[in-house]
Amino acid sequence: MCDQPPEGARAPPSKTWWRTALYLGLTAVVLYFVGRYLVGNLRDFGWNAVRMDPGFLTVAVVSLAAQHLLAGFNYSQILTAFGCSIGHGRALAIYCTATLGKYVPGKVATVAASVMLLRRFRVPLPVALATPLLASGVAILTGLIASAPLLLTEGVREHFAAEWVVAGAMILAGLVSLHPRVFIPIANVVLRRFKREPMQPVTSARQLLAAAAVSFGRYALLGVSLWATARSMTNAASEDLLAFTATASSAAVLGVLAFFSPAGLGVREGVYVFVLGPMIGPEIASLVAIVARIMQTGVELAAGAAGIIFVKWQAHRMAAARGTPLRELENDA
Repeated sequence: MCDQPPEGARAPPSKTWWRTALYLGLTAVVLYFVGRYLVGNLRDFGWNAVRMDPGFLTVAVVSLAAQHLLAGFNYSQILTAFGCSIGHGRALAIYCTATLGKYVPGKVATVAASVMLLRRFRVPLPVALATPLLASGVAILTGLIASAPLLLTEGVREHFAAEWVVAGAMILAGLVSLHPRVFIPIANVVLRRFKREPMQPVTSARQLLAAAAVSFGRYALLGVSLWATARSMTNAASEDLLAFTATASSAAVLGVLAFFSPAGLGVREGVYVFVLGPMIGPEIASLVAIVARIMQTGVELAAGAAGIIFVKWQAHRMAAARGTPLRELENDA
C-alpha cells in the first residue's frame, strides 16, 4: 500500500447541459442507423433454423469474464509501475466498479470513480489521476495493434489500398508508442493542451511493458468470446479466429474513442455487422452483435456489483484497523 498521506482531490467539473445533450444526440443518431440495419437484417430471419450451442456460449461468457480479470490485473501492474501497489484484489475491484461509469455518456465518470476509489485506499492523487489515463492509453494502443489484421480481411480490403503497408505501419507505430519514454511525453502534451496536470514518470518501465503484454491477452480473450458467440450459431471456422480477434479489438477501441456513446453502444455493433457480415452473413452477424452486447453488459454489471461489495468490505476493514469511522475515511478520499 502507498504510504503517502491522502491529499484533497478536486471533484471533476460537471458537464454542461448542452454537452450532455450533444452526447445523447450523437448516440441516438448512431443507434438509429445501426438499429435500423440490424432490424432490417433480422426482419425476415428464419429464427427456427437457429440453435444456439450452450457450450460455445459458455466459452464466450467465461472469456469475457477472464478478460475482465486481466483488465483489473492491468490496473495493479500500472500502479506498481508508478511505485504504488494496493494489491491485485483491490485493483480488480476498483476497475470493475469504475467500469460501470462507462455507461454514462462522456467517459468522464469512469475516470472520476477510479480516482475516488484509489484515493480511498490512500493512493497519492497524481498516481490516482494517472492510473486510469495510462490504463486507457495502453488499452487503446494495444487494441490498435491487435486490430491491424482486420485490414487484411476480405470485407475490409475492398475499401483500402496497400493494406499490408498500412497494417505494418499500425503495428510498428503502436509498438514504438508503448515505450514509456515515448508514451508518457506524448500523453503529457495532450494533458497540457486540455489544461490537466502532466503524468509523472513511471518508476518501472518493465512493469508498464508487462501491462501492455497482458493487454494483448485481453484482446485475445475478446476475440475468443466473439468467435465462440458466432460458433454457437453457425459454423464459424477456427482459422478465422484471428479475424474475429481483430474485429473485437477494433470494436473495443472505437467504442472507447466514441466518447459520446455509453459503453460504445451502437459503435461496437456497427463494427461487428460491417466486418463479420461478409464472413458469416449479415443476419448471423447482426444476431452475434446483439448477443455479444447482452453478454458484455451482463458480465460488466455482475463484476461491478462484486467490485462494489469488495470495496465496501475493504473500506470497513481499513476503518476498523485504524479505529476510524468509515464516514471519515470516505471523506479523506
